[in-house]
Amino acid sequence: VIWNPVEGLPRDTSAENLTNLKAAVAGEKRLVKRLYDEGAKVHIGTDVMTAFVIPGAGVQEEMRLFAEAGIPLEAVWRIASSGNAGDLRNGLGRLEPGAPADFLVFREDPTQSLEALATLQAVVADGRVYTKADLDKRFARLRTYWTNPVADLVMTEAVRAALAQFRENDK
Repeated sequence: VIWNPVEGLPRDTSAENLTNLKAAVAGEKRLVKRLYDEGAKVHIGTDVMTAFVIPGAGVQEEMRLFAEAGIPLEAVWRIASSGNAGDLRNGLGRLEPGAPADFLVFREDPTQSLEALATLQAVVADGRVYTKADLDKRFARLRTYWTNPVADLVMTEAVRAALAQFRENDK
């Protein structure tokens, strides 16, 4: 757990805890690969507007993790695009007449290597073009917001209150 719903950001970044975190991530990769190999439906897509999740960057990181887990690159792209989109709304995940025209523009072909994700030039969403400069500004604002100790405290307290309510309703 990188962000604890009771304690907020980790306060103990000891070598032991970082080793445990690495082991947990490795175990999660093995689990995702096994689920994929067994035919389970897996998805790529982080929760947007959740603490410490940067839209787009979080999905790209998940794609890298799926590939590191041993899922073929072609399948990673299918899962992250038409696979996810098809479960959300008809027409998503495809570029064709009548479908929503949301897509990414890269300088290099990221279907050949996920390293090319770093060559993102623009995003077209809801008919609007967002350049790399636009995205970098937004990323900087989000990073400033989520690295603020007050935001950590507010998020920690909000989750603590939600958990208390959940526990109360569960009685």
